[in-house]
Amino acid sequence: MIIACLVLSSCKQNEKTLQHKNASKVKKIDFVALLEAPPDAKSASESAISEYEWHFKDKTTTKPLKSSIVNDVSIGNRSIVILNTQKIDNRFVVMNYKYTNMYNLLSFMDLNVKDGQYFTDKGGIKLPLNQFVVAKSTEPDDDPVILAFANKKKIAVIARYKRFSFKLNSNENKNISIVDSSGHKLFIVTNGQRRFLYFFDNDYIFVVTGNLNKNELINISDSLPSATSDIFPSSKNKN
Repeated sequence: MIIACLVLSSCKQNEKTLQHKNASKVKKIDFVALLEAPPDAKSASESAISEYEWHFKDKTTTKPLKSSIVNDVSIGNRSIVILNTQKIDNRFVVMNYKYTNMYNLLSFMDLNVKDGQYFTDKGGIKLPLNQFVVAKSTEPDDDPVILAFANKKKIAVIARYKRFSFKLNSNENKNISIVDSSGHKLFIVTNGQRRFLYFFDNDYIFVVTGNLNKNELINISDSLPSATSDIFPSSKNKN
């Protein structure tokens, strides 16, 4: 059952096309739908690629492949999934989940890295991108605040949650390293080519992720202001 339909604004302004893998003609996107979350999904990323669906002008549909998953970050019952859907609609997609017996999608952001507005002012954050499109998602009571920065090659996601208790699963605990940096203990979790970093700041938890290497994660974390800063997420005062 479709519970939400999202018409891509760029489709109206400049209709996107794609060469579908199993079709000989160019297919045009009509809209994107968010379907009802599968109750038996074993991970947030499994839920994400089941929920996200393109509808084309020729009445056919398709969903993201597993290969489009850039990262699947879970801390306790909170998860962030990043998809690279550029082969179809020139976007990165960031999906914010909370698990309560199933993975519930709270919000999502799509970043159009082809036709979106690009910025160069990093606000003092040491992003590994010189030019980028940006998106922000804020839940009630600012829990969490999620920011995403992307170009065609890289995406960086920063999330700030109100502090809560959690345990990492056994596999994540085996692949965790701890770095002391800028007054914080940075916990870096690696799973193959995917990694994320988290640290505690007063009554908050920060998560930094994307398709980034260890040093890029640390540089971003070191450049962030205090969680309670009036200028968050800008950290101009650190430049």
